[in-house]
Amino acid sequence: CWEEWLDLPIQYNEIPLSTLLVISVFALDAPRKHVPVGGTTFPVFTSSHTLHRGRHKLVLWHEKEGDPNFPSTTPGAPEKDQLYELEKRGKYYEQDFYSHVEWLDKLALQRIDVLKREYMDNQIG
Repeated sequence: CWEEWLDLPIQYNEIPLSTLLVISVFALDAPRKHVPVGGTTFPVFTSSHTLHRGRHKLVLWHEKEGDPNFPSTTPGAPEKDQLYELEKRGKYYEQDFYSHVEWLDKLALQRIDVLKREYMDNQIG
């Protein structure tokens, strides 16, 4: 998890609505040799032409540099699977869209942690 803000040297009203944020992560394999660890591409603006705000979980495509083309081969949006739905509902819970019931919340959050671990184990192989 990379918990950093990105400050860009440009005003967002100066960029086109089709602008993509392309991120590539590299490792230093040997002196002066950079090897891609992964990459992702994320649109700066939503489909309704508003700036994406807040935190976003992006897919990092293994051993690929971020692809700036449209459509991209390294899209940042995660698959809308069971884990995606759990995390979306978790966000709603944190933002108090759901009522909090202490004993039930504790059980549910423990189960969600187990499901996340199982999911990650299956993804890694």
